[in-house]
Amino acid sequence: QARPPASSSTAQPSSGARCTQTFVVPREEHARVSRSWCGICAAEVADLKAHEESSHTEKDFCCETCSRSFKRSEDLRRHSRHEGHEISCNFSEHRGEGKRAAKQPKHEHRPQAAVPQPGLQELEDEETFVVSSEAPAHAPPNTKCGVCEEVFSDKKYLQVHQEKNHAKADFRCACGSQFQTAENLRRHAKRKQHRISIRFKFSTD
Repeated sequence: QARPPASSSTAQPSSGARCTQTFVVPREEHARVSRSWCGICAAEVADLKAHEESSHTEKDFCCETCSRSFKRSEDLRRHSRHEGHEISCNFSEHRGEGKRAAKQPKHEHRPQAAVPQPGLQELEDEETFVVSSEAPAHAPPNTKCGVCEEVFSDKKYLQVHQEKNHAKADFRCACGSQFQTAENLRRHAKRKQHRISIRFKFSTD
């Protein structure tokens, strides 16, 4: 039986209801949702992050396209927005958002082709630079992530974001070495004077 469309962005799902439709979080939409109910159990919560971490497991926040799991719905939504992967409409800002996606059973989802990770050949095809021996390896305040371009006010938040949301292959030197964060990549490139992607050039360079 079809569900009636939501009347507003604060509409809640019925208790225990699971949405079988999927959607992709638009680039212009924030990863964090403003609603006050949990997309998993429909409970009214004052702190959605705390509730999800204490009441649910990573398997509850799983990408429908690549099956990757996350600790919170915010992390899953950020992954969907960055990779263009489909996730359950339980994690939409409001009910009914999943109608924008193809109405297919989970087993009929067609996985997207693997996106080439930055590597030796890919670095040859993009602009690169060498970190100056006088430039700091760490990021200055209000620096964009070189992978997804999200802005962070402090370098420690940028490091945590990169460790949680991006793979080592995203921070790869022309020599083939891979790193956990842009700061580690820059420190390596600065010491070895190797070329890295211009995406990791800071305003202090």
